[in-house]
Amino acid sequence: MTRYSPFFFVLITLACLFCSCTKNVEKGQQKVDSSSLEWLPGASKTIVFKSPSTITPFSLTTNTRKENYVASPNCDGHFPKETCYHYQMQQVFITGNTSNHKFSVTYALIRSINENAFYDRLEISMFENEKTFANMATIVWAENASQLAEASGYNFLYNDITLEGKTFQNVYHKIDLGGELYYNKEKGVVAFKTGDGILWVLQ
Repeated sequence: MTRYSPFFFVLITLACLFCSCTKNVEKGQQKVDSSSLEWLPGASKTIVFKSPSTITPFSLTTNTRKENYVASPNCDGHFPKETCYHYQMQQVFITGNTSNHKFSVTYALIRSINENAFYDRLEISMFENEKTFANMATIVWAENASQLAEASGYNFLYNDITLEGKTFQNVYHKIDLGGELYYNKEKGVVAFKTGDGILWVLQ
């Protein structure tokens, strides 16, 4: 008869404990709130930007919306039995391009989860010649806004701002490493500044 040391049984016990410490639970799909879609610009919409440093304005036209879902886990972290809930989170994209593709902008509406509370965040990226020069993110809907105060503090909000003679209301402003972004819920990007200091303003 084989004799096992007490240490062997301790190892077996620990192995069983760690093998059963995580439980995965599939929770299905989470869609962005219908009110969040109001933060995306309309498809096939053309807007014109002009800069005081150049004579020629340019037009930027948005394309159709694209949707997908990505897996997002949320774990409760309770030892020794940790439970991870997996969700299929919706993402809605729309992109605007100039005719010569020098400038483009991508709006991404993303359903996320933090501390068991769902929220939708809008991410905006500006590109020049396919290289990102400015990003912005803001929370547009949340189950519990108080839990997401830090996450929504990416941008400064102007009640009124005048840029090159044009006045806009309720504008989110973000200074990034490569440039600046000005965004309005009704109009989308209303102005941006590239790394060389050139400011483009919606006409």
